[in-house]
Amino acid sequence: MSIVSVHQLRSFAYHGCMEEEAKIGTHFYTDVDVWYDFSTGAKNDDLSQTVDYVLIAKVVQEQMSIRSKLIENVAYRIIQGIRHHYPSAKNVRVVIHKHNAPTGADMKTVSVTLEG
Repeated sequence: MSIVSVHQLRSFAYHGCMEEEAKIGTHFYTDVDVWYDFSTGAKNDDLSQTVDYVLIAKVVQEQMSIRSKLIENVAYRIIQGIRHHYPSAKNVRVVIHKHNAPTGADMKTVSVTLEG
């Protein structure tokens, strides 16, 4: 089994439970790992037999543009979108890093990780 990874995909979005987050927005970075048997695609040099990272990036951008209170919800939707295109994927992991979360603490990011 092999993994196709798309990491540090940058988005500006308005996710969060607080009213100010819906107005101000912030930067997010998303990491996606897809476990998929792409040995045939590697052997045949055929994109249709592997995971297209351009499509993965498109799914992430589409879902990041839909506002949610919870980044957990966004991660769930990203996994569902990837599974729609690649139902035979063995596993999908999504990590969303949120910059400038209004926590009142001195930190760079908060993040969630979801697999499915």
